Amino acid sequence: MKTQANSTFEPMPRRGYIYLVLIFLLAAGLRVYNLDDNGLWMDEIHSAIGASPDKSFAEVIEYCKTDQPPLFFLILNAWYKLFGYNDVVGRLLGSVTGLLGIISMFFLGREFKGWRVGLVAALLTAINYFHVDHSRQVRFYPLVFFFSSLSYLFFFRAIKNKKPVDFLLYAFCTSALLNTHYFGMVVFASQLIIFIVVIFAFRLFNWRLISLAFGSGLLAGLSLLHWLPVILSDLSIESFHLEQVPWYFPVQYYYVYFRDPVTVALCAGLSAWVTREMIRNFNDQSNRLQLFVMTGWVVLAFLIPLIYSWFRMPMLEYKYSFIAVPAVILFVSMAFDPYGLGGINGRSAVLNYMVLIVLMICFFINSFFFERLYHDRSPRQKWREVVLAVAEAREEKVMVLANYAWYLRYYFKIYQIDYPIMEPRFAGTDRLKQFDVLWLISSTTFPDEGASDEQLKVINDEYHIIQTILVDGFLLTEYKRNQILSTTAID
Repeated sequence: MKTQANSTFEPMPRRGYIYLVLIFLLAAGLRVYNLDDNGLWMDEIHSAIGASPDKSFAEVIEYCKTDQPPLFFLILNAWYKLFGYNDVVGRLLGSVTGLLGIISMFFLGREFKGWRVGLVAALLTAINYFHVDHSRQVRFYPLVFFFSSLSYLFFFRAIKNKKPVDFLLYAFCTSALLNTHYFGMVVFASQLIIFIVVIFAFRLFNWRLISLAFGSGLLAGLSLLHWLPVILSDLSIESFHLEQVPWYFPVQYYYVYFRDPVTVALCAGLSAWVTREMIRNFNDQSNRLQLFVMTGWVVLAFLIPLIYSWFRMPMLEYKYSFIAVPAVILFVSMAFDPYGLGGINGRSAVLNYMVLIVLMICFFINSFFFERLYHDRSPRQKWREVVLAVAEAREEKVMVLANYAWYLRYYFKIYQIDYPIMEPRFAGTDRLKQFDVLWLISSTTFPDEGASDEQLKVINDEYHIIQTILVDGFLLTEYKRNQILSTTAID
């Protein structure tokens, strides 16, 4: 089969815009429905505390030195200041950036192979379990997805069209990506390698093209210059919390992206079909450029951090691979190209719709009945439920001891609970004796030093257990001072 040269530029009919609106509405519903079903988990609380609305931009940037580059946190900080500080507001920002990713995938698919592929790319992103899941969290991953797709969109356009505006837009989107997540540097390095390969493979020794590319790359690189001291400091770190990925990690990650066996099998088969067809049409210059960019995008997104992991320390993690997910989805979407790449649309429109319907049914069954994405999701850390259990008492002179007090303070602030909450190592025995009621919160899931032997002696000698509560991974014990119990008994 031959690829029709002008398929990318075929104008989209009115029904195409109707489909795009329907896809967007579907995506919005999947990303905002029942957002408050669970409280924030550990990483989300990191985002919420780091971008707290009572922090100035300078304070947010200072916090980011222990996390990621500051763009997402600055946006989240402004978002909280505008709309309020709670779980749903924070997660709504993830939903909004996730929806922007739907639009970017439409334009990415349209640029690579026409409006039909663009619509399929938007639909597959709308029902992609990995994307939906992270679009319902207070984290930067949907923004990483959005800027990665836009960066490669304008990267491809710049090479193909050689227009200054595409290079300028590439520089802007890549700068935003670099300032959102450290793996933006992997994208940046990958694009440099792909560009060099394309220059030699296509004999594009055009000084105007090379000059524009150098200028846009320089602008993007300089955007991260302010963060260079932090990067250099981080490079001196000797260990990281990640472990080396197993040799079969591509299969493992592919399953993480699509989540159920039927979807995994279908998407893997379609991706393989597309790759085969692109290789068969390798002599077509348009196909060859697409193959270089898409394959380089996926392979280098994993290979660069994998090499770093081998020679320095583990750095590859499935969430960080969000930079490659747009390309993974694009490979599947290209199977629906009516002009030959993949070919199923060209063979049967009915088959086309059947495959998409099966993928949608699989998503809904898996999300609502197996993974329980929207109701009673497990596992989830019950920080909110722990704080609400403590807050029900509403007693005077209460102190809370918890090894993970830093996380619990977020919900103390949200629910305006003014009990002092401290890590046991910062609370001396004299401090304990100032309170009539003590709550000792111990994690049964994470490492927890708990109270010291000296503190436990004071608690056991001067306090009496009122109740113990088990909240999914946390043991809460409430103590009251003995003399208070005695006085109550006499009365």
